[in-house]
Amino acid sequence: MPICFPRIKMTMSPSKIEKTIIARQTEFLKHKDVDEKGYLAHPQDNLIEPFPHWEQIKKEFNEGKGSELKRSGGKPPKFLSVRSSSALCVNNFAPFKAHGSKLSFSDYSGFDETRFEKEQPTGLDGTQPHLDFYLENKTTIIGIESKFTEYFVPKRPNHPTKHQDPTKSRKNNLEKYCNKKELNYLPKGFQESIIEHYFADNEPQHLDVAQLIKHTIGLLNNRREKKVVLVYLYWEPLNPTVDNLFVEHRRDIEKFKSLMERFIKFVPWSYPEFWKLYENEDLLKEHIRKVRDRYEFEIKS
Repeated sequence: MPICFPRIKMTMSPSKIEKTIIARQTEFLKHKDVDEKGYLAHPQDNLIEPFPHWEQIKKEFNEGKGSELKRSGGKPPKFLSVRSSSALCVNNFAPFKAHGSKLSFSDYSGFDETRFEKEQPTGLDGTQPHLDFYLENKTTIIGIESKFTEYFVPKRPNHPTKHQDPTKSRKNNLEKYCNKKELNYLPKGFQESIIEHYFADNEPQHLDVAQLIKHTIGLLNNRREKKVVLVYLYWEPLNPTVDNLFVEHRRDIEKFKSLMERFIKFVPWSYPEFWKLYENEDLLKEHIRKVRDRYEFEIKS
């Protein structure tokens, strides 16, 4: 059943909400060195506790293509930001590296593979989709996409990739997936109902549907007869009706889910909803308490 919020006016700009989040996170991490832009000095400083599998997690990030732990264009590594979605993901899922075979997730359990930045080749050239976190057992593969503040500013589903000038090129974000024979493994109707639908959609959205479509294509290509589940986890304040951007984001999610449900299982959860699921799990409840202490709060209008 879709969660319905009343239509309300946007009371704050996305940048103001981001600044509020950075200030809240900086205050929480006041015992650590946070600069004026909200960056920490070391990746470990962004963890809620020392994780025993941190070295393996770093290796997985370094093998991925997101450059989360590397400087880029003179900027600090993205993982160092107090609003890093990758750090948010690690802080929530690091225990699955140790207890994956004992924990359940989205009605599935007994995971024999758990990995951050899991590559999912599509069969096409170029950079392949990478999942923020990945779980696999004997019957199912689960891809998880994690968001913190990235969805605050809306963009067109078929927005240009970051290296392209939208005034000079029509070769946008979904074009490489349109009518490609290499994608003949996709279910019947996927091309028309999903790829072509969003390729033609010029309405700005808070949900990055192009990214989720790429993840879906990668998962479908690598399913090996297993069931496919795509999970979308996103941060929200405890009072999501404080601003219309959170309301519109939820509406974009429901639309995408309604289109995608005939092809794969798509599971959207806010992080507060996710934390509620595990607050009484013996192996995780203390860990979840620490996560909530840092990330669970309201936004004041």
